[in-house]
Amino acid sequence: MHQSHQKRVTAHQRVSAAPSLTCTDRVSRRLHRDSRSPALGYGAPVTDTANAVANRIKDIIEAPKASELVAAYFDPASPFSGATFDSVGTNDLFTFSVDDLLALTMLDVGLKPLAVREVLGHGQATLSELLRAVPHEQDLWEATDETLDAATRLFAELDALPAVGAVNAGKLMARKRPRLIPVIDKHVITALQAPKGKYWATMRDALGRGKLWLQIEQTLRVSAPASVTTLRLLDVAIWMRLSEADSARLVRSQLGLPVTPRENRSVP
Repeated sequence: MHQSHQKRVTAHQRVSAAPSLTCTDRVSRRLHRDSRSPALGYGAPVTDTANAVANRIKDIIEAPKASELVAAYFDPASPFSGATFDSVGTNDLFTFSVDDLLALTMLDVGLKPLAVREVLGHGQATLSELLRAVPHEQDLWEATDETLDAATRLFAELDALPAVGAVNAGKLMARKRPRLIPVIDKHVITALQAPKGKYWATMRDALGRGKLWLQIEQTLRVSAPASVTTLRLLDVAIWMRLSEADSARLVRSQLGLPVTPRENRSVP
C-alpha cells in the first residue's frame, strides 16, 4: 500500500512539475481531438466542391422573391431579429461581452451559465488573445489560409466551453467578425452542402468565383442596412426560404411562395 501511495504521489509531482500550457498549446490540443471546426482542413483542395456550392448560392439568390424575403427580414416592423444581431449594444472588436451574449438571443440561441461565466470571467483573456489574431476588416472571399487558421483556433476554444457547441461558437464569431465568419445552422448546411471540416474554405472559394459575392450584394441588398454584411444577406435568404418558423412561413405565404403543410406547432 505504501509503495502504491508513493507511486501516486510521484505521478502527481511529475504532473505538477510539468510546464504550464500556453494559449496556443491548449488550442492546438483541442484542434487535434476536435473535428467539428468549420475550418479544419482549410488548406486542402476544394475546387470541385466550391464550384458546386457556388452554383447552389446562385440558385438561392436567383430563386423567386429572394430579395423580397430578405427585405421582409430586415423590416423594422417585422418580428425578425433583422440587423439587431449585429447592432445591439456595444460590439468591442477584441473582447466578448454581455452585449455579445445578448446578441445571440436574437438568433434564438444562448449560452448556459457555466459557459457565460467562462466567457465573461477567467476565460475572457484567452478568448481576447485569440480574437485579436483574427482580422476584423477582411472579407471571407479574400481571407488567407493564415486568417482561417487563426479563426479556427478561436472556434476551437469557444466550442470547448461547457455546452456551447459548434452552432453557438460560430454565431458568436459571426457577431465579432461578420465580414469573415458566416452564420452556420441546419438550414445553411442543407442549402449549401459544403463539406464538413472545410466549410469556411469552400465558402471562400465559392464566393470568389466570378465575384459571386458581388452578385449577392446586387441581388439581395435592397433595403437591408449598410451595416449588414454580404455573408449575412446570404444567410438570411436561406433562412427565410427554408425555415419552418411561423413568421417565415407567413412571409412566404404572403409573397405567394409555396408553403409545405405541417402540424400546427412552432419550429425554428
